Amino acid sequence: MERASVEGSPEWHGPAGPALGVLVVSGISLLREGAYALLRRSGRYWPIRSADTVEQALMEIAREPVDLLLMDLSSRASVGATGGSACRNLLTAWPTLRIVILSSPWLQDEALDGIRAGALGCVSRNSPAEVLLTAMDTVARGEHFFDPSITQAIVSRLAQSAPAPAAEARLSSLDLQILHLIAAGQTNRQIAAALSLSESTVRTYNTRIFRTIGASTRAEAAAFLTRMARRQSGPPQERPYPLG
Repeated sequence: MERASVEGSPEWHGPAGPALGVLVVSGISLLREGAYALLRRSGRYWPIRSADTVEQALMEIAREPVDLLLMDLSSRASVGATGGSACRNLLTAWPTLRIVILSSPWLQDEALDGIRAGALGCVSRNSPAEVLLTAMDTVARGEHFFDPSITQAIVSRLAQSAPAPAAEARLSSLDLQILHLIAAGQTNRQIAAALSLSESTVRTYNTRIFRTIGASTRAEAAAFLTRMARRQSGPPQERPYPLG
């Protein structure tokens, strides 16, 4: 099989300084080329390779591991797997891989499956380029990033589909402050600055909060907050917490 690459770029010469390798998975060549150009201009990601399908992505990573993977759900017919199954296959083979999903409003179920399977980021295809770069930068640090334009609907689905655990009594006032900031889409760095804490302290709190409320992702944590608000305010005031 020929090496997967962005058309017209057979050789990879990275910029000076450390950079993170990225693999773009999409069956749409125009999207692959656009993502390549955007990430290349940032100067933070190199090499940047691409693949048409999840199967090809697995072969590419086996040949040369990457740090991040950007997966387009909208081309799922050519990518060859649903969001959840694709993420599970990739993370089973490469547990340290960090995945950002490119999704669309009509693919919320697949995006949710991908998040549950371990994707750290989810961005709408209609978002500005700066949002995608922010998502890549955030996920590169091992943090979650969910695009506000699509995650409110995802959080609402989570809030409706999963029962709310009786964990509020075990959350301190600081836990709740951090939980609200997580639901507002704040990164660990932003939360640390807002609360005058170190990032390591915020990460420790996050781990404990997630364990207490039974959440594994930030979207699930935001859904927990939504369910808690519904129980406290009643049906007339039902309104999900956005992630941004």
